[in-house]
Amino acid sequence: MIAVYPSIGFSTMNVKRVLIVCTNSTLPLSSLGTVPSSLCQLGYDSPLEDLLISGNLLTGNLNIGWCNNLVFIDGQKNLFSGDLPNLDGYNSLHIIHLANNQFNGTIFTDSHFALGSSLITDINMQMNQ
Repeated sequence: MIAVYPSIGFSTMNVKRVLIVCTNSTLPLSSLGTVPSSLCQLGYDSPLEDLLISGNLLTGNLNIGWCNNLVFIDGQKNLFSGDLPNLDGYNSLHIIHLANNQFNGTIFTDSHFALGSSLITDINMQMNQ
């Protein structure tokens, strides 16, 4: 069973934390799915701060749109593939854990760090392509 807290069907107007938990490891991979592209449907004003989706065997791209208020992304130990999400402009982001997936590419442009605006304190990107 996959549980999403807050539950599916919630209004994203005031959600600050999304937690996805897979409680049945015998589910076929095709039933686990992807992160919906509508996760940050409020765009630049999205209040979402913590995206905690590790260890769920989620597939596809990590569709986080413009969740620019994210502080913590934990998407490690899934089956995400394709390009890493571009996190330029995510000035509140402190922690990025995207290890043990199948990502490729770059996560920031050089200008993100050159401007001195980065608050990143912890990045774990090991075991990707």
